[in-house]
Amino acid sequence: MERYVLAVDAPSNRLITGSREELYIDTLRVRAPRIVDPGEFFTSPILQIKIRGLGINPQGYCRVSLQGEELTVHIPEKVYAPAKGQPVVFYIGDRVVGGGYL
Repeated sequence: MERYVLAVDAPSNRLITGSREELYIDTLRVRAPRIVDPGEFFTSPILQIKIRGLGINPQGYCRVSLQGEELTVHIPEKVYAPAKGQPVVFYIGDRVVGGGYL
């Protein structure tokens, strides 16, 4: 059975491995979020997300909630293996309303 790296636990010097299917996720954690207008951002029913890097470019609507200093983003379709450090940009229509990093 093939194993894939799901995460790196540097403090413990461990690699977390799993199946290829486990690399598909529909919930993202966005670090260092910057939001133009929080009132609009958290209440808009038409918030869209784009993720760049390593060929990943899911585009579509998402639900976002604030968890401490990070955003939890729920997307309708799973994406394959988004990696830490990739930029995330949020849009309403063609207007940028926020962003951050995976």
